[in-house]
Amino acid sequence: MKAALIDSAVYRIQFYLTSSHSFPQNMPSAPPFYQLGGVDNDAKAYRIYGWISFALRRRVQELDLNIFIKDLSDILPASLFTSKTLVKLVLQVSTFVLTIPTKVCLPSLKTLCLDRVNFADDDSIRRLFSGCLVLEELAICHSLSDKLSEINISSPFLKRLTLEYDHECGGAPDPDIVINAPSLVNIKFSYMLALAESCLLVNLHFLVKAHLEYLFDVEFNLEFAANLLKGISNVQSLCVTADFLRPFTLCGKPLPVFHNLVHLEIGDRDSTAFEENELIEFLASSPNLETLIFVGTAFECVTLKPSKKVPSCLLSRLEVIEIYSFRGQIKPVEYFLKNARVLAKLKIQMDLQVEEQFEIAKKLLILRKESKKCRVEIV
Repeated sequence: MKAALIDSAVYRIQFYLTSSHSFPQNMPSAPPFYQLGGVDNDAKAYRIYGWISFALRRRVQELDLNIFIKDLSDILPASLFTSKTLVKLVLQVSTFVLTIPTKVCLPSLKTLCLDRVNFADDDSIRRLFSGCLVLEELAICHSLSDKLSEINISSPFLKRLTLEYDHECGGAPDPDIVINAPSLVNIKFSYMLALAESCLLVNLHFLVKAHLEYLFDVEFNLEFAANLLKGISNVQSLCVTADFLRPFTLCGKPLPVFHNLVHLEIGDRDSTAFEENELIEFLASSPNLETLIFVGTAFECVTLKPSKKVPSCLLSRLEVIEIYSFRGQIKPVEYFLKNARVLAKLKIQMDLQVEEQFEIAKKLLILRKESKKCRVEIV
């Protein structure tokens, strides 16, 4: 019966989005979830305001707002920012400036997702985040504003953070970024952030996973790059696109040491190859790496120059290498097999014609392996 009431509440709200009527009076008194989806230009701002107010009066716990209309002024009631019951808020709109009231107090809010929401100034973004007392997950996508001089996210309970910006969505902002989140375990940065003026990541002592995507693909700030990698150097699992080492190659700065890193996944890099031994330099900064994965076109970009000094992770730690979309680059495979002394598994997924696969597989299987326990899987 309870599930039926929840489904009924969601269905009725979606129905009334395309209706000129107001909400019926026989709605469930306290449904935990409301979704306003697909609101377009046929809807008036005052009706959206009423729908949201209606949900808040019924002590909603999860609110998912998907609103795309021309006039977005005055659609969010002030009570949205003082809800005692709201646990999750998703706001996806057609790019507008979010007006943050003076008083913000969301004592139960644990998840906040903002998509194409711009902030008027630094104080508004600080006011919003400081009022989210128990926030655990924050996602800001295609948002922010070119009026911001600083993105300051300080939250003692924040565990997951996503900051994402698509260059096609507007001008490139260049704020300072300050993140102080001692409970953070998962972070994802992509696109826009490499254009920031500076970056300060502090107290990320328990970071488990970081995902860095196309930060340095086109243009970037060298100071930002250095501070970013230093800030996440405690990470255990790192997923990156292959452009992430470019700043250090260009400026000649040493990489920070990733003592806790055990899992590294490298994704596509369509524009240019790794600089010579760029990857080896990073492996040398990851002494405890156990798993190395190449996905997409990443392995095509690997270029290696013979060197007497082999990264320590290859000599004593690296046990698993997986290569996907392999197109016949045998030299790097030969290097790994020759130097990875404790390698237990090399998995290669071919991206070749059937007749080519057979010839390449024969060459791979006769390569000398330093590790006697290494099992080569070709699929």
